[in-house]
Amino acid sequence: MRLLTLRTTGYALLLLLLLTGCGTKGPVQSLYAVPPEAPRNLQIHQQGTSFLLSWQAPAQNQDGSPAEDLGGFQIYRADYAAEDGCPTCREPQQLVANINLKNPAAVQQVKRRFYWHDRQLAVGSGYAYRVVPLTIGGRTGAAALSHQVCLTPPATPEQLQAVAQSGQVVLTWQAAERLPAEAKQVGYNLYRRPLDGSVSLVPVNPEPLKESSLTDRSLEPGRSYVYRVSTLVRIDEHLVESPLSDAIQITAATQ
Repeated sequence: MRLLTLRTTGYALLLLLLLTGCGTKGPVQSLYAVPPEAPRNLQIHQQGTSFLLSWQAPAQNQDGSPAEDLGGFQIYRADYAAEDGCPTCREPQQLVANINLKNPAAVQQVKRRFYWHDRQLAVGSGYAYRVVPLTIGGRTGAAALSHQVCLTPPATPEQLQAVAQSGQVVLTWQAAERLPAEAKQVGYNLYRRPLDGSVSLVPVNPEPLKESSLTDRSLEPGRSYVYRVSTLVRIDEHLVESPLSDAIQITAATQ
């Protein structure tokens, strides 16, 4: 009887250690916790020879409950031949980003969208992506998938200039001389950031600018800003942006 009691006690201690993670601290999660749904509205935008991926976080878990313990995202990539390749024939397996939302440098968030750059891609090659949400405890949710071919980008606008006036800055630039043969001009994007702020991935203009000028009135007097501009074209069904121009710095007038 004593031997049976000792064995029972040993099993109970072992079970207690397993349930408590041997003293490891961390969030307590059920073994049967429901993982989150896939990220929403995954988009790929080409800028120069890089892709800017953007998406929205899942709002719900796969059982309809709120997704309240999102910890980050993993991004996987696979390349394929643009001419005769099949972008959906194999699931992207190369891990190219492991994003922890506690690290603000890992990803940029603008309102409800997350942005991540995949740089220095090869023109003419296709790239497929799989974006997977992670809970704080490291559980993976459903994946969002998208793919696109890296196309020849248009040339960058030239001679960006800025003039500070009372309560505004007037910006002008010259259009690029040549566009890719298959490209149709859409307009321009203008980017602005405070001199002491982080790079903005979202242009000042909500719609492409049709003219090669802009008067920016939404400035703080006496504060310095950095501007860059790009060309935007349409190639087949894709919007393709040029590399950004050289930066120009200006201080908003105080009167």
